[in-house]
Amino acid sequence: MHVMRLFVTGGLVLALAVVSAPAAYAAAATPASGSAIALTPPPLPNATCETTGSGIFCHGDLTFSDTNVHSGIFCGTSFEILVSDTGTATYELHYSSAGLGLEARLLRNSQGTFINSVTGKTIGNDSHFSATFDFATPGDLSTTTVTITGAAGIATGQSIGLVAHDVGKVVFDPTGNILFEGGPHNSIDNFPAFVQAICAALS
Repeated sequence: MHVMRLFVTGGLVLALAVVSAPAAYAAAATPASGSAIALTPPPLPNATCETTGSGIFCHGDLTFSDTNVHSGIFCGTSFEILVSDTGTATYELHYSSAGLGLEARLLRNSQGTFINSVTGKTIGNDSHFSATFDFATPGDLSTTTVTITGAAGIATGQSIGLVAHDVGKVVFDPTGNILFEGGPHNSIDNFPAFVQAICAALS
């Protein structure tokens, strides 16, 4: 799981999916010359692509819903933390005139829950954030710097209020190391304490 782990189980997976759709979904843009250009990485199937003066621009939106997703994170031997969420996302992908990815942007809003896999007890887990992927090498996902801005996750429990949150801005280099962090990011700063807080709220 990504360094931001549980808070962005849906969020960052969705963001990555936008810029790394399966090859079977590869799209082609047709410039004025009439010849199709394969886009790398390919956009999602529902993307609208058009040529511009500086390259190729693709954009789209989607809705998603996940129920009782296994996080693989356990609270001792008592229960696993499950994740459910529903929401919307809009995305933009900018390509060079040769069809190589230069930048991808995603805006995600979701409402969700963390769930005790045994008792079914839940706490809220909402997110409202943007993610930007900057390609150091055009078309090569392994060279992207990722910037996440906003509320990647806010966990709250009924009658107990705030449990944990990842808010502000964080920048990751292509290997997942943190280049910059502004604001509290509980799941990054102290992951064991973050899990302990979620487990306590779900017990």
